[in-house]
Amino acid sequence: EGLRLMGVELTDEQMEALIDRMDFDKNGLIDRTEFLDTLTPLDPATAPLFTAAISPLYLKMDDHLDALEEEEVQQLMSMVERVSKVAAKANQLGVSLMIDAEQSYMQPAIDQVALALMRAYNKERAVILNTYQCYLKDSFVRVRTDISRSEFYSFVFGAKIVRGAYLVQERKRAASNSYPDPIQTDLESTHRNFDAVAAYILSHKASGIHPPPPPPPPRPPPGGGRAGW
Repeated sequence: EGLRLMGVELTDEQMEALIDRMDFDKNGLIDRTEFLDTLTPLDPATAPLFTAAISPLYLKMDDHLDALEEEEVQQLMSMVERVSKVAAKANQLGVSLMIDAEQSYMQPAIDQVALALMRAYNKERAVILNTYQCYLKDSFVRVRTDISRSEFYSFVFGAKIVRGAYLVQERKRAASNSYPDPIQTDLESTHRNFDAVAAYILSHKASGIHPPPPPPPPRPPPGGGRAGW
């Protein structure tokens, strides 16, 4: 009933299938991670939560955030389709695909796509790597949360960590829109956070949670001919 009140229009059978899909570990309970990871504008079952102007997901947010238009959902679907093709090619060639970071107010959407691709392709090695900017105050928590996701969903966590590139823009926007500055207070704080994030990732790698990657498949010879010596 709660999902229906939020705008999800499904038959009883469809609702039961959606709830079953949310219960990833099939323990009869749906926790916060399972619930949030199932909600996506790319799924017709949950798309109304993102596209309906009266969606409760938007009612409690600030006035500057509007529900997605149908055209925007189509653009998102096209983008995900294109990125998925690149990810599939990277997996086929035995290389990795690094997804770059952007401004903090764009990053949640990028994270969602990156994590979805990790679940799809990072079965045995880190095909997909997401980027974490350590000058952001929330970066350590995001890394910790995403590593927990990788353990829960049994995929290999892939990350590129950097310090950051949009300091002036981030602080200017935060001041003009009256929300807390998302950037670390100074350079030393950024360095300390970078080191903490790196140590946390390496500690989980060293603990054996993620196995070493298998050797990449042999590359085809140039021009499609036989290799010669």
